[in-house]
Amino acid sequence: EKAGAEVLSVVEPDSEVSIPHLLHVLAGRGVVSLLLEGGPRLAGRFAAQGLIDRYVFYMAPKLLGEGARGSVEGWTANSIQDARNLSITAFKRVGSDLKVVAYPVSAEQAG
Repeated sequence: EKAGAEVLSVVEPDSEVSIPHLLHVLAGRGVVSLLLEGGPRLAGRFAAQGLIDRYVFYMAPKLLGEGARGSVEGWTANSIQDARNLSITAFKRVGSDLKVVAYPVSAEQAG
């Protein structure tokens, strides 16, 4: 706020962001596009509700191993057949990293 940003409070009783309320408030202000960069828990909540229409991943050439946090949390695919399908539409090197753009694929499209 000191830097001039407007801060909105849209939390549920469990201190989580109320996603439906947040989207309603933003839509009422004319917002039609949202960059979600809130961490794996918030990203997982949006993904679980089917609210992400484009993913942009930046992958570093590093292996973190078993104890590392994933990019999305809050839902799990128990098998590769249950995994969410994405369609990669673009990729490019950014320094030593890889930028990947992907879109969700519906069950009908995955066929």
